[in-house]
Amino acid sequence: MGSKKSVIQVQFNWIFVLIIGAVILIFFFSIAHSQKKSTEAKISIDVMSSLDNILTSASITRSSLNKIEIGETEVKFDCSNYIVSGLSKPIGKKILFSPNFIKDDTIIAITSPWNVPYRVTNFLYITTPNIKYIFINNSNEDDLMSVYSVIPESSNITIDKEIVDNMDSIK
Repeated sequence: MGSKKSVIQVQFNWIFVLIIGAVILIFFFSIAHSQKKSTEAKISIDVMSSLDNILTSASITRSSLNKIEIGETEVKFDCSNYIVSGLSKPIGKKILFSPNFIKDDTIIAITSPWNVPYRVTNFLYITTPNIKYIFINNSNEDDLMSVYSVIPESSNITIDKEIVDNMDSIK
């Protein structure tokens, strides 16, 4: 049997090792967490810059349909801004129609010219392949088809759209 002093010293050594180990683990976890946050901020800035370039080029091009890969990113749109992971950028003078919230790895940008009687600007529609558009046929078939035809058909880009005669048939 050892003396009381050696027993207390062994216990103190173990407590000291546990405390120092916890401090070291907390230090490394805090570094990893800050690196993760800075990487996410850099990715958000890159996505926002790319999205701004894409929206600008798409709004200039007449009658186009573009499929854009942006990675699994959350993009929120409001009346005057779009927000990527908390970073906001003004839309500016672009005429943009989109869902309020997009969380997908693909964005589809559709441009449609606005001619009254001459070309004024382009409408820019932003959507994803996971959104389904349902058009309800009320009475005026010409108005319905003019809106329905804004979403173009393409062989490599699929946008889910459907015309229904009444609201009861929607599931």
